[in-house]
Amino acid sequence: MFISPTDAVKMYDVSKPTLYKDMSDGTISFTKDDRDRRKINVAELDRLYAKRPDAPEGLTSTNGNKLDGLTELNVNDQHLVQQVKSIREQIEQSRNREIELLEAQIEQFKDQIENLHRHLDETREEHRVYVRLLEDKREEQGAKTSQWDQKFQAMERQLSTLQDQNKLLVAREEERKKRIEERRRKQAIEKRLEQERKQRFWNRLFG
Repeated sequence: MFISPTDAVKMYDVSKPTLYKDMSDGTISFTKDDRDRRKINVAELDRLYAKRPDAPEGLTSTNGNKLDGLTELNVNDQHLVQQVKSIREQIEQSRNREIELLEAQIEQFKDQIENLHRHLDETREEHRVYVRLLEDKREEQGAKTSQWDQKFQAMERQLSTLQDQNKLLVAREEERKKRIEERRRKQAIEKRLEQERKQRFWNRLFG
């Protein structure tokens, strides 16, 4: 039995965009009647989709059209059905978008992991090269170790001598500053005494 895509959406738990996508990419086959309208084999629909719980029994392209001929008594129910259908389609579209985003993120993570593995392998290879170079140089450096030790010891002695000289210079500088400060203090006292003597002299002279 063949039915229209509209009837298929009413009978089976599939959205209209998904159904037409499956027909376009060949997931589900269909035929066309003499009026160039698509018709789908019910067996194909049963194979891919689950039937809706509220789907009418024995729905065909003939009696399926009768569902569109609503009366005033059931127009509200049909409006609710359309709303539910629209919500389901929106949910499915949103779910498809989320799946696509997740798949893109997974691919990015795969690329990052691959780059990390490659970088790790390169780092390990560099480490092995450095180890080989160090092992090759170890014997040469062993022969030069005593010479370097002697140079370091000589440098340490020179540094100790310079430190002692620096301490002596610092002490001399401190002593010089103290002498200068003492001289300035004495000069200030002498100047103040001289001013006091002059003041007493003028006081006796004119007082």
